[in-house]
Amino acid sequence: MSRIALCLLVLTASATAFAAAEAVPALKLAGGAQVTASRAAGGAWGIAVTGAGAASTAQENPLQLEFDAAAPVSAGYTTMAAIPGGFIGRGQVAGGGASFRIEDRWTVSGDVLSVARTVMVSGTARGGFLSGITLATGKPLARAQVDYFAPGMMYGATAGLTASAIGGSETFDQGKGILRIREDRLPAPLFGVRFPDGASIAVLDVAPKGTTTVDDALDLEAKTLTDESFEFGAIGAEPTASGLACGFWYPGSEGETTYQGNTYPGGHLHRWRRRFHPIQDGFVQRYSVAFRFGRNEEFPQFYRNAWRWAWTVLDPKVARQDIEQVRRSMLDMLAARVVEAPGGRTGIPNYIDAVTGAVSGEPGAAIMGFTGKNLESAEFLLAGAARAGPGADKQRKLAEDIFDSFTRMKVDPPEGEGFDLRTGAPALAIPRHKRVYLRSFGDDIKATLRAVKRERRLGRDRNEWLAWCVRFGDWLLTQQQPEGGVPRAWEPGTGKVLDASPKSTYNAIPLLVLLAELTGEEKYQRAAERAGDFSWSGGQSRGVFVGGTIDNPDVIDKEAGTLSLEAYLALYERC
Repeated sequence: MSRIALCLLVLTASATAFAAAEAVPALKLAGGAQVTASRAAGGAWGIAVTGAGAASTAQENPLQLEFDAAAPVSAGYTTMAAIPGGFIGRGQVAGGGASFRIEDRWTVSGDVLSVARTVMVSGTARGGFLSGITLATGKPLARAQVDYFAPGMMYGATAGLTASAIGGSETFDQGKGILRIREDRLPAPLFGVRFPDGASIAVLDVAPKGTTTVDDALDLEAKTLTDESFEFGAIGAEPTASGLACGFWYPGSEGETTYQGNTYPGGHLHRWRRRFHPIQDGFVQRYSVAFRFGRNEEFPQFYRNAWRWAWTVLDPKVARQDIEQVRRSMLDMLAARVVEAPGGRTGIPNYIDAVTGAVSGEPGAAIMGFTGKNLESAEFLLAGAARAGPGADKQRKLAEDIFDSFTRMKVDPPEGEGFDLRTGAPALAIPRHKRVYLRSFGDDIKATLRAVKRERRLGRDRNEWLAWCVRFGDWLLTQQQPEGGVPRAWEPGTGKVLDASPKSTYNAIPLLVLLAELTGEEKYQRAAERAGDFSWSGGQSRGVFVGGTIDNPDVIDKEAGTLSLEAYLALYERC
């Protein structure tokens, strides 16, 4: 081929690409918004979503690269062309001592805009790189103006989060407001933002893998690591000069806050955990991300819809197990952990070394609820014994002895959350706190009442156990606040309120409902309903579930959500 013919061929190809770009049609989302290929003054192509309310976004430079040893770079697409159901943008970016060819395939389905990205490295250089894809709003938004959603981590504002945690107030008040979360930290690789007008954007990695290395898994210091094996991303949002950018970065560098290993207390690190792929000739990145655009959703509706969308897309499969084998193994394990101490005291020590089996303290403290679950464990042993089989008689005897040991404790007001197995002295779940918690009694008083109910069906009256629960319930009624709330914690022995926060009131509801059922006294049911009304109107109707744990006061946690669900179901089933 002559040089002239080759030039003509190149010009023709360029003209074809240019013509295709000029003719790229807009894509329509289900809510009425449009996705368009937009051309900047310099001729490069970007992408924009219009007509989506406050979730309308644009990205003039969708090709974004970051390096561990060089400044970040970004650019628009060189070419843009229509494909069935979408368009394809291509471009080339230089940085970090190499060249990167990037291809993005954009498609629309319903209210979801998806992009499949391929990054190809040309050249080899020291250090590593990551790529990102983000969409940014058209105006800056303060953290207080938007609700963030990260399943299991963030629900709304920073209230209910430890200030130094991922997503906590320190990131926005003292940091730069950058929030990137490793997707393997989440139950689903999903992150969302809801805006003041009810519009929203949710970002999802539609094909997560999660492959990592031993060095990464054991890194407690947040060291920078580069490895071609990394197959996890980061998801989140960060402020830009003109707005708020939501997106995905691959591999998943996490910051401005990450965790050392343990998360509370003291495990929060206000630093970056940077992860990169090698800048190696021929290396290829591939990943797919989806952006869901919502309209007119209250915050609980938004995160419910976003979560269900993610569930549908990811379609997790049930890992079937031999549940009967699990049940038998758990009962055998519980029975083997029971200590029968001198003085007629029986219980399961609160701390047992998982490797050696050694008990912390000799012979340790038996604790109810949250950290100890002694009476819930005894309930399980009773239920297992009722099914007969090997070890049933021993399980029943151990369970009865645990109940008999705990029901000797004073609970009106409570003198402790358990007892020292050696001396019988009252003991606490967290001794340094010097207080007893509603959660501890909420867990194990209701377990005792469930055991009483089951035993009654089997023809065994457990009146002494029930009387013990009644004593606690009657004292608890004296602690209920006029609005229906119940304090979080008291001084052992005196009942003096040490933490008046009513955020964990839902812990009282199931035991009150069971007391009403087993005693026929409707005063407990009325108290339970007042507690339910208080909890619902106090924030749970807006999806704010806090206060489940006793060692991290009034923070958002999964236990608060599951315990609240149990409480409302108990009310519903008896109404």
